[in-house]
Amino acid sequence: MNTDGIFWLGQSAFRIESGGKVLYIDPYMIEDSAKKADIILITHAHFDHCSAEDV
Repeated sequence: MNTDGIFWLGQSAFRIESGGKVLYIDPYMIEDSAKKADIILITHAHFDHCSAEDV
């Protein structure tokens, strides 16, 4: 099943899936069942863009 795409996760968070890889941008309040990240991109250090619990 192809799950490639860009998925808005709320606030400023996105998940991008492509070629079997998973990239998170600004993870914040991500569900416990979230897919494991291959790459995490944090745009800046505000709490809602850089949640230590979600990283």
